[in-house]
Amino acid sequence: HTTYTNFTIHSNCIAWFNSSEYFIGDTLYAELIVNNFTSNFIDYGFQWDLTIVDSMDEATQNNLLDLKSNVNQFTLPIDNETFQDVNKIYYLKVNMTDIPSGKIVAAYFPFNIINSNPTILSEIDLSPDELFRTDECLVSINVTDIETVAENLTITVTIQDSEGRNVIEKDLSYKGDNLFSTTFVILPDRPAGRYKVDITAMDDDNGIDSKSTFLTVKNNPPEIHSYEINGLSMTQGISIFYGRNLVFSFNVSDTEGVSYVKIALLNENNEWFNNTRDYKGTNTEITIRTVDLTGG
Repeated sequence: HTTYTNFTIHSNCIAWFNSSEYFIGDTLYAELIVNNFTSNFIDYGFQWDLTIVDSMDEATQNNLLDLKSNVNQFTLPIDNETFQDVNKIYYLKVNMTDIPSGKIVAAYFPFNIINSNPTILSEIDLSPDELFRTDECLVSINVTDIETVAENLTITVTIQDSEGRNVIEKDLSYKGDNLFSTTFVILPDRPAGRYKVDITAMDDDNGIDSKSTFLTVKNNPPEIHSYEINGLSMTQGISIFYGRNLVFSFNVSDTEGVSYVKIALLNENNEWFNNTRDYKGTNTEITIRTVDLTGG
């Protein structure tokens, strides 16, 4: 018993590509096999034209590039002048003409042009890479992209503090020659420690590249704004009678808060007399009687 199956041949040609996906800058290589066959005692003889189009819809497709006719292999540089849209399917269109009958039929063979991600060319430059809170820091990086012009790239810096919280998210500005930069300040209420700095580059087609580094935020030292002894500034020496008070008045601030203030006096024998008091507030006053200095 013999079973017969009918099937229809839609095309007498087949195209083979060296890849199904290409980036801008790649080279497409294709081979085309055409079968000149005889059917029902009818001899067929074919010629064909090759074009690159952006759609299989004959009514709306755009003819992007005409290739040579009647060739069985070709190479095609993938450039962004011909292929202006990425992440898109394009087609090799084979217009097949039967010479005896004059009949023309098109066959389509798809290939995909995909987006190239941005490329971060340099390490993240932090100037300085160690700083105190409220100090300004300049962050810079070099980025390029094949399909997107540099000024249209979106470059974002995200900074996490030493406790893992996002404290800064800011776009970098384009400065020319693929350079992007911006400045930022760590606010005084943020903790000291090691901060993580992430930079993300994104192009017009949502392609992404990223890089990370670390920033050291140092403990801000206390700042002595002013101090006086017995109402006199320390631009001059003072002398007092034995038994009188030494009144120290000072204004000190610190980002974390001042835990204590230490006063050290040196006598004529180079011996230190240390006095430590808790500090509360931005202004305070300590009184020392001079009789205490002789007793040690």
